Amino acid sequence: MNLRPAVLLLCACSIGLLTGCGENSTTPATSGGSPASKNASPADPAPQPGVTLTATPNPVPTSGGPGKTTIAWEAGAAGANPDAAVYVVTDGGAEALFAKEPKGSSEAPWIQADHTYEFRLYNNAERQQLLARLNVTATK
Repeated sequence: MNLRPAVLLLCACSIGLLTGCGENSTTPATSGGSPASKNASPADPAPQPGVTLTATPNPVPTSGGPGKTTIAWEAGAAGANPDAAVYVVTDGGAEALFAKEPKGSSEAPWIQADHTYEFRLYNNAERQQLLARLNVTATK
């Protein structure tokens, strides 16, 4: 019996897994490390019913000082993610907790020009699954 084709297939599959071959960029991100590893922007999450994350306005107008926007979110159907949390990353830095509730809105009155803010909605405060993310910028 010739095992060569089976061995080649096994090797090809192993290499594909190690290099991320066939990875879908819309697969929700999962955690698996220390909070310091959360700085990198996770993969775009797959769309889920009832999950929203918005900023009004965006871009945020500023005139010599910080501008403000209202971040609104919903972490899915009622009861789907009761421990949901919103984190914010400024200029690619560390994630900081913005809000911890499955649905709500909160003002961010500290948005400054020449900075980028990424808001991330997770299923819980441990950031196990990214549900949505949103980039907020400011205009001068």
